[in-house]
Amino acid sequence: MAAINSNTLTPYAPEYWSNMLAVILKKTTVFRSFVSFRESAILSDGDVVRRPYRTQLTAGHYTKSTALEMIDLASTDESLTINKHNALWFFIDSIDLKQMKKTLRIANAYITDAGDALARREDAFALYEVVNAVKDVDDADITTGGTADTNFTLTSDNVDKVFAKANQLMNESNVKADKRYAVISPAFLNILQIAVASRQTALGDKTTQYQSVGNYWGMDLYVSNNLTFSAIWTPANNPTTGATITIDGVVCKILAALSGTASTSPEFHLCSDTENTLSNINVAINAPRTAITEDTDTGYQLPTEASLKKMDAWASTVTATALKVFVKGGGDVTVATSEALDLWTEETAHTMFGRKDAIDMVIQKKPSADTDKGVANGVIGMYWLVWDLFGIKTFNKGTYELIDVLIAT
Repeated sequence: MAAINSNTLTPYAPEYWSNMLAVILKKTTVFRSFVSFRESAILSDGDVVRRPYRTQLTAGHYTKSTALEMIDLASTDESLTINKHNALWFFIDSIDLKQMKKTLRIANAYITDAGDALARREDAFALYEVVNAVKDVDDADITTGGTADTNFTLTSDNVDKVFAKANQLMNESNVKADKRYAVISPAFLNILQIAVASRQTALGDKTTQYQSVGNYWGMDLYVSNNLTFSAIWTPANNPTTGATITIDGVVCKILAALSGTASTSPEFHLCSDTENTLSNINVAINAPRTAITEDTDTGYQLPTEASLKKMDAWASTVTATALKVFVKGGGDVTVATSEALDLWTEETAHTMFGRKDAIDMVIQKKPSADTDKGVANGVIGMYWLVWDLFGIKTFNKGTYELIDVLIAT
Protein backbone atom coordinates (compact mmCIF):
# COMPACT_ATOMS: atom_id res chain seq x y z
CA MET A 1 0.00 0.00 0.00
CA ALA A 2 1.37 3.42 -0.88
CA ALA A 3 2.19 5.89 1.89
CA ILE A 4 -0.74 8.16 2.74
CA ASN A 5 1.46 11.27 2.68
CA SER A 6 5.05 12.44 2.99
CA ASN A 7 4.62 15.32 5.42
CA THR A 8 7.77 16.85 6.99
CA LEU A 9 6.59 18.30 10.25
CA THR A 10 9.59 17.69 12.54
CA PRO A 11 10.58 21.40 12.64
CA TYR A 12 7.38 22.02 14.60
CA ALA A 13 8.35 19.52 17.30
CA PRO A 14 10.18 21.38 20.10
CA GLU A 15 13.29 19.91 21.80
CA TYR A 16 14.01 20.39 25.49
CA TRP A 17 17.04 19.97 27.71
CA SER A 18 16.46 17.82 30.77
CA ASN A 19 16.70 19.45 34.19
CA MET A 20 18.70 16.42 35.29
CA LEU A 21 22.45 16.19 34.78
CA ALA A 22 23.40 12.76 33.49
CA VAL A 23 24.91 10.58 36.18
CA ILE A 24 28.37 9.14 35.51
CA LEU A 25 28.95 5.59 36.75
CA LYS A 26 32.12 5.81 38.83
CA LYS A 27 34.23 3.34 40.73
CA THR A 28 33.35 3.42 44.43
CA THR A 29 36.15 3.85 46.95
CA VAL A 30 36.63 1.49 49.91
CA PHE A 31 39.94 2.54 51.47
CA ARG A 32 38.42 4.41 54.42
CA SER A 33 37.07 1.09 55.66
CA PHE A 34 40.49 -0.43 56.34
CA VAL A 35 43.31 2.16 56.42
CA SER A 36 44.43 3.93 59.59
CA PHE A 37 44.52 7.72 59.84
CA ARG A 38 46.18 7.73 63.27
CA GLU A 39 49.17 9.80 62.12
CA SER A 40 46.98 12.59 60.72
CA ALA A 41 47.14 14.65 63.92
CA ILE A 42 50.95 14.68 63.80
CA LEU A 43 51.13 15.53 60.10
CA SER A 44 48.76 18.47 60.06
CA ASP A 45 51.86 20.17 58.68
CA GLY A 46 55.32 18.88 57.78
CA ASP A 47 55.91 16.06 55.36
CA VAL A 48 57.40 13.06 57.25
CA VAL A 49 56.51 11.05 60.33
CA ARG A 50 58.98 8.43 61.58
CA ARG A 51 57.96 5.33 63.49
CA PRO A 52 60.56 3.25 65.37
CA TYR A 53 60.25 -0.47 65.92
CA ARG A 54 62.24 -2.99 67.94
CA THR A 55 63.77 -6.23 66.81
CA GLN A 56 62.08 -9.28 68.30
CA LEU A 57 63.64 -10.87 71.39
CA THR A 58 64.12 -14.63 71.84
CA ALA A 59 64.43 -16.18 75.30
CA GLY A 60 66.93 -18.93 76.07
CA HIS A 61 67.67 -21.42 78.87
CA TYR A 62 69.28 -20.17 82.08
CA THR A 63 71.77 -22.45 83.90
CA LYS A 64 72.07 -21.87 87.65
CA SER A 65 75.09 -19.81 88.70
CA THR A 66 76.12 -19.39 85.08
CA ALA A 67 76.13 -15.93 83.60
CA LEU A 68 73.91 -15.41 80.60
CA GLU A 69 75.23 -14.00 77.38
CA MET A 70 73.95 -10.44 77.20
CA ILE A 71 71.93 -9.62 74.14
CA ASP A 72 72.27 -6.43 72.14
CA LEU A 73 69.12 -4.38 71.87
CA ALA A 74 68.42 -3.02 68.41
CA SER A 75 65.84 -0.80 66.80
CA THR A 76 65.25 0.91 63.52
CA ASP A 77 62.66 3.25 62.07
CA GLU A 78 60.48 3.69 59.01
CA SER A 79 58.81 6.80 57.67
CA LEU A 80 55.57 7.88 56.06
CA THR A 81 56.07 10.77 53.63
CA ILE A 82 53.44 13.13 52.28
CA ASN A 83 54.56 12.99 48.67
CA LYS A 84 51.50 12.27 46.56
CA HIS A 85 49.87 15.36 45.10
CA ASN A 86 47.37 15.11 42.30
CA ALA A 87 45.23 17.68 40.56
CA LEU A 88 42.73 18.43 37.81
CA TRP A 89 42.42 21.84 36.13
CA PHE A 90 39.58 23.16 34.01
CA PHE A 91 38.20 26.46 32.70
CA ILE A 92 34.72 27.73 31.80
CA ASP A 93 34.43 30.91 29.76
CA SER A 94 32.31 33.74 31.19
CA ILE A 95 30.16 33.81 28.07
CA ASP A 96 29.22 30.20 28.67
CA LEU A 97 28.74 30.90 32.36
CA LYS A 98 26.40 33.75 31.46
CA GLN A 99 24.38 31.88 28.87
CA MET A 100 24.22 28.40 30.35
CA LYS A 101 21.20 27.40 32.33
CA LYS A 102 21.94 26.23 35.89
CA THR A 103 25.53 27.51 35.66
CA LEU A 104 26.51 27.01 39.29
CA ARG A 105 25.02 23.53 39.34
CA ILE A 106 27.02 22.53 36.27
CA ALA A 107 30.30 23.91 37.65
CA ASN A 108 29.72 22.15 40.98
CA ALA A 109 29.03 18.89 39.15
CA TYR A 110 32.44 19.07 37.47
CA ILE A 111 34.10 19.95 40.78
CA THR A 112 32.42 16.91 42.36
CA ASP A 113 33.57 14.70 39.49
CA ALA A 114 37.14 15.98 39.91
CA GLY A 115 37.04 15.27 43.65
CA ASP A 116 35.76 11.77 42.97
CA ALA A 117 38.61 11.19 40.51
CA LEU A 118 41.16 12.18 43.17
CA ALA A 119 39.47 9.97 45.77
CA ARG A 120 39.62 7.01 43.39
CA ARG A 121 43.35 7.63 43.00
CA GLU A 122 43.78 7.65 46.77
CA ASP A 123 41.83 4.38 46.87
CA ALA A 124 44.02 2.83 44.16
CA PHE A 125 47.20 3.69 46.07
CA ALA A 126 45.76 2.21 49.26
CA LEU A 127 44.84 -1.06 47.52
CA TYR A 128 48.28 -1.18 45.85
CA GLU A 129 49.85 -1.52 49.31
CA VAL A 130 48.93 -5.22 49.18
CA VAL A 131 52.06 -5.82 47.10
CA ASN A 132 54.05 -5.14 50.30
CA ALA A 133 52.48 -8.15 52.02
CA VAL A 134 55.03 -10.60 53.39
CA LYS A 135 52.80 -13.56 52.52
CA ASP A 136 50.49 -14.43 49.64
CA VAL A 137 47.92 -17.03 48.67
CA ASP A 138 49.03 -18.60 45.41
CA ASP A 139 48.43 -21.61 43.21
CA ALA A 140 50.48 -23.88 45.48
CA ASP A 141 48.19 -23.01 48.40
CA ILE A 142 44.95 -23.68 46.54
CA THR A 143 45.65 -26.33 43.89
CA THR A 144 47.04 -29.79 44.56
CA GLY A 145 50.43 -29.84 42.88
CA GLY A 146 50.13 -26.12 42.15
CA THR A 147 53.01 -23.74 41.52
CA ALA A 148 54.27 -21.29 44.13
CA ASP A 149 54.22 -17.55 43.37
CA THR A 150 51.76 -17.95 40.48
CA ASN A 151 48.11 -17.03 40.31
CA PHE A 152 45.19 -19.44 40.36
CA THR A 153 41.69 -19.57 38.96
CA LEU A 154 39.04 -18.86 41.57
CA THR A 155 36.02 -21.20 41.54
CA SER A 156 33.04 -21.88 43.76
CA ASP A 157 34.79 -25.10 44.76
CA ASN A 158 37.98 -23.45 46.05
CA VAL A 159 36.74 -20.09 47.33
CA ASP A 160 36.51 -21.38 50.90
CA LYS A 161 40.13 -22.50 50.69
CA VAL A 162 41.11 -18.90 50.00
CA PHE A 163 39.53 -17.64 53.21
CA ALA A 164 40.89 -20.57 55.22
CA LYS A 165 44.42 -20.08 53.89
CA ALA A 166 44.40 -16.31 54.39
CA ASN A 167 43.30 -16.81 58.00
CA GLN A 168 45.95 -19.47 58.49
CA LEU A 169 48.73 -17.19 57.21
CA MET A 170 47.61 -14.35 59.46
CA ASN A 171 47.40 -16.72 62.44
CA GLU A 172 50.94 -17.92 61.73
CA SER A 173 52.08 -14.29 61.79
CA ASN A 174 50.33 -13.77 65.16
CA VAL A 175 47.86 -11.30 63.66
CA LYS A 176 44.93 -10.59 65.97
CA ALA A 177 41.70 -12.30 64.97
CA ASP A 178 39.51 -9.20 65.15
CA LYS A 179 39.05 -6.54 62.47
CA ARG A 180 39.95 -8.86 59.60
CA TYR A 181 38.64 -7.97 56.15
CA ALA A 182 38.90 -8.69 52.43
CA VAL A 183 38.54 -6.38 49.43
CA ILE A 184 37.28 -8.48 46.54
CA SER A 185 36.35 -7.89 42.91
CA PRO A 186 32.81 -8.15 41.51
CA ALA A 187 33.87 -11.40 39.82
CA PHE A 188 35.09 -12.79 43.17
CA LEU A 189 31.81 -11.75 44.82
CA ASN A 190 29.82 -13.52 42.11
CA ILE A 191 31.72 -16.77 42.64
CA LEU A 192 31.33 -16.46 46.40
CA GLN A 193 27.60 -15.86 46.12
CA ILE A 194 27.22 -18.96 43.94
CA ALA A 195 29.20 -20.99 46.47
CA VAL A 196 27.03 -19.90 49.41
CA ALA A 197 23.71 -19.71 47.56
CA SER A 198 22.17 -22.45 49.70
CA ARG A 199 23.17 -20.63 52.90
CA GLN A 200 20.94 -17.59 52.97
CA THR A 201 22.69 -15.80 55.83
CA ALA A 202 26.22 -16.94 55.02
CA LEU A 203 27.40 -13.40 54.29
CA GLY A 204 25.48 -11.89 57.17
CA ASP A 205 23.41 -8.72 57.03
CA LYS A 206 26.09 -6.10 57.66
CA THR A 207 26.31 -3.25 55.15
CA THR A 208 28.00 0.16 55.30
CA GLN A 209 28.50 3.13 53.01
CA TYR A 210 31.84 1.72 51.87
CA GLN A 211 30.63 -1.09 49.62
CA SER A 212 30.36 -3.68 52.38
CA VAL A 213 28.73 -6.87 51.18
CA GLY A 214 28.69 -8.79 54.43
CA ASN A 215 30.99 -10.94 56.54
CA TYR A 216 32.44 -14.36 55.74
CA TRP A 217 34.91 -16.52 57.67
CA GLY A 218 35.09 -13.72 60.24
CA MET A 219 36.11 -11.14 57.61
CA ASP A 220 34.25 -8.00 56.63
CA LEU A 221 33.88 -8.04 52.84
CA TYR A 222 34.15 -5.00 50.55
CA VAL A 223 33.73 -5.09 46.78
CA SER A 224 35.89 -2.92 44.53
CA ASN A 225 36.71 -2.38 40.85
CA ASN A 226 39.92 -0.66 41.95
CA LEU A 227 42.14 -3.65 42.78
CA THR A 228 45.73 -3.68 41.56
CA PHE A 229 46.31 -5.58 38.31
CA SER A 230 49.60 -7.07 37.18
CA ALA A 231 50.88 -9.05 34.22
CA ILE A 232 54.26 -10.29 33.00
CA TRP A 233 55.57 -9.60 29.51
CA THR A 234 58.22 -12.07 28.33
CA PRO A 235 59.54 -11.25 24.84
CA ALA A 236 60.89 -14.25 22.95
CA ASN A 237 63.82 -12.09 21.86
CA ASN A 238 64.72 -8.44 21.47
CA PRO A 239 61.69 -6.87 19.72
CA THR A 240 61.87 -5.53 16.19
CA THR A 241 61.57 -1.80 15.68
CA GLY A 242 57.94 -0.74 15.55
CA ALA A 243 56.80 -3.50 17.91
CA THR A 244 54.12 -2.50 20.40
CA ILE A 245 52.85 -3.54 23.78
CA THR A 246 49.42 -2.36 24.93
CA ILE A 247 48.60 -1.75 28.60
CA ASP A 248 45.14 -0.56 29.62
CA GLY A 249 44.48 0.94 26.20
CA VAL A 250 47.83 2.72 25.91
CA VAL A 251 49.80 1.49 22.88
CA CYS A 252 53.52 1.68 23.69
CA LYS A 253 55.96 1.72 20.78
CA ILE A 254 59.47 0.23 20.78
CA LEU A 255 61.56 2.04 18.19
CA ALA A 256 65.16 2.00 16.97
CA ALA A 257 64.90 5.81 16.70
CA LEU A 258 62.50 7.90 18.77
CA SER A 259 60.30 10.31 16.84
CA GLY A 260 60.97 13.29 19.09
CA THR A 261 57.29 14.22 18.97
CA ALA A 262 54.74 13.50 21.69
CA SER A 263 51.77 11.39 20.61
CA THR A 264 49.30 9.18 22.44
CA SER A 265 51.93 6.42 22.31
CA PRO A 266 54.89 6.45 24.71
CA GLU A 267 58.06 5.53 22.79
CA PHE A 268 60.78 3.31 24.26
CA HIS A 269 64.17 3.04 22.57
CA LEU A 270 65.05 -0.39 21.17
CA CYS A 271 68.30 -1.23 22.95
CA SER A 272 71.22 -3.50 22.12
CA ASP A 273 69.64 -6.64 23.58
CA THR A 274 66.50 -7.88 25.31
CA GLU A 275 67.79 -7.28 28.85
CA ASN A 276 68.66 -3.65 28.15
CA THR A 277 65.40 -3.00 26.28
CA LEU A 278 63.41 -4.32 29.25
CA SER A 279 65.54 -2.35 31.70
CA ASN A 280 65.00 0.85 29.74
CA ILE A 281 61.21 0.33 29.66
CA ASN A 282 61.22 -0.42 33.39
CA VAL A 283 62.96 2.88 34.21
CA ALA A 284 60.52 4.80 32.03
CA ILE A 285 57.40 3.18 33.52
CA ASN A 286 58.51 3.96 37.07
CA ALA A 287 59.10 7.64 36.20
CA PRO A 288 56.66 8.21 33.31
CA ARG A 289 56.91 12.02 33.35
CA THR A 290 60.69 12.06 33.00
CA ALA A 291 62.06 11.80 29.47
CA ILE A 292 65.19 9.68 28.94
CA THR A 293 67.90 10.83 26.57
CA GLU A 294 68.27 8.48 23.63
CA ASP A 295 71.50 6.49 23.49
CA THR A 296 72.53 2.91 22.76
CA ASP A 297 70.71 1.42 25.75
CA THR A 298 68.47 4.27 26.88
CA GLY A 299 65.70 6.45 25.52
CA TYR A 300 62.09 7.38 26.29
CA GLN A 301 59.78 9.85 24.54
CA LEU A 302 56.95 11.13 26.74
CA PRO A 303 53.43 10.72 25.32
CA THR A 304 50.66 13.29 25.46
CA GLU A 305 48.87 14.05 28.73
CA ALA A 306 45.96 11.63 28.28
CA SER A 307 48.36 8.68 28.17
CA LEU A 308 50.54 10.10 30.95
CA LYS A 309 47.54 10.20 33.26
CA LYS A 310 47.12 6.45 32.79
CA MET A 311 50.86 5.79 33.11
CA ASP A 312 50.87 7.63 36.44
CA ALA A 313 49.10 4.54 37.82
CA TRP A 314 51.71 2.10 36.49
CA ALA A 315 54.69 0.54 38.22
CA SER A 316 57.02 -2.27 37.15
CA THR A 317 59.82 -4.62 38.10
CA VAL A 318 62.24 -6.29 35.73
CA THR A 319 64.46 -9.32 35.26
CA ALA A 320 66.86 -10.11 32.43
CA THR A 321 64.04 -11.76 30.46
CA ALA A 322 60.71 -10.33 31.63
CA LEU A 323 58.89 -7.17 32.65
CA LYS A 324 56.20 -7.26 35.34
CA VAL A 325 53.77 -4.34 35.07
CA PHE A 326 51.38 -3.24 37.81
CA VAL A 327 48.35 -1.00 37.23
CA LYS A 328 47.09 0.65 40.40
CA GLY A 329 43.31 0.67 40.43
CA GLY A 330 43.25 -1.27 37.18
CA GLY A 331 40.82 -4.00 38.17
CA ASP A 332 40.73 -6.27 35.13
CA VAL A 333 43.08 -4.70 32.55
CA THR A 334 43.59 -5.71 28.93
CA VAL A 335 47.19 -6.22 27.78
CA ALA A 336 48.44 -7.15 24.30
CA THR A 337 51.55 -7.35 22.14
CA SER A 338 52.20 -7.06 18.40
CA GLU A 339 54.85 -9.77 18.39
CA ALA A 340 53.35 -13.24 17.95
CA LEU A 341 55.91 -15.00 20.15
CA ASP A 342 55.97 -12.36 22.90
CA LEU A 343 53.62 -13.41 25.66
CA TRP A 344 51.71 -11.67 28.43
CA THR A 345 51.21 -14.13 31.29
CA GLU A 346 50.20 -14.13 34.95
CA GLU A 347 47.38 -11.62 34.49
CA THR A 348 46.48 -11.16 38.12
CA ALA A 349 44.05 -9.29 40.37
CA HIS A 350 45.90 -8.62 43.63
CA THR A 351 43.07 -9.23 46.07
CA MET A 352 43.61 -7.72 49.51
CA PHE A 353 43.00 -9.71 52.68
CA GLY A 354 44.20 -8.42 56.02
CA ARG A 355 43.53 -6.71 59.31
CA LYS A 356 42.20 -3.18 59.43
CA ASP A 357 44.72 -0.43 60.26
CA ALA A 358 47.62 -2.39 58.73
CA ILE A 359 48.06 0.49 56.28
CA ASP A 360 48.71 4.04 57.47
CA MET A 361 47.49 6.99 55.44
CA VAL A 362 47.54 10.72 55.97
CA ILE A 363 45.41 12.95 53.76
CA GLN A 364 46.92 16.34 54.49
CA LYS A 365 44.55 18.07 52.08
CA LYS A 366 41.27 16.47 51.07
CA PRO A 367 40.20 16.94 47.44
CA SER A 368 38.91 20.51 47.14
CA ALA A 369 38.87 23.32 44.59
CA ASP A 370 40.83 26.54 44.26
CA THR A 371 39.35 29.11 41.88
CA ASP A 372 40.70 32.15 40.04
CA LYS A 373 39.57 34.53 37.33
CA GLY A 374 41.15 34.19 33.91
CA VAL A 375 41.68 37.91 33.23
CA ALA A 376 45.42 37.75 33.92
CA ASN A 377 45.71 35.18 31.13
CA GLY A 378 43.76 37.30 28.67
CA VAL A 379 40.49 35.38 28.94
CA ILE A 380 37.22 36.05 30.69
CA GLY A 381 36.02 33.19 32.77
CA MET A 382 36.87 31.06 35.79
CA TYR A 383 39.58 28.51 36.40
CA TRP A 384 38.99 25.65 38.80
CA LEU A 385 41.90 23.58 40.12
CA VAL A 386 40.92 20.61 42.27
CA TRP A 387 43.79 18.96 44.17
CA ASP A 388 44.76 16.79 47.12
CA LEU A 389 47.86 15.94 49.13
CA PHE A 390 48.47 12.63 50.88
CA GLY A 391 50.97 9.99 51.92
CA ILE A 392 50.63 6.27 52.51
CA LYS A 393 52.80 3.61 54.13
CA THR A 394 52.57 0.01 55.28
CA PHE A 395 54.97 -0.14 58.19
CA ASN A 396 56.85 -3.33 59.09
CA LYS A 397 54.13 -4.73 61.37
CA GLY A 398 51.48 -4.04 58.74
CA THR A 399 53.28 -6.08 56.08
CA TYR A 400 52.54 -9.19 58.17
CA GLU A 401 48.89 -8.17 58.54
CA LEU A 402 48.25 -8.11 54.80
CA ILE A 403 47.79 -11.12 52.50
CA ASP A 404 48.13 -10.78 48.72
CA VAL A 405 45.71 -13.25 47.10
CA LEU A 406 46.83 -13.85 43.50
CA ILE A 407 43.71 -14.47 41.44
CA ALA A 408 43.87 -14.99 37.68
CA THR A 409 41.78 -12.51 35.69
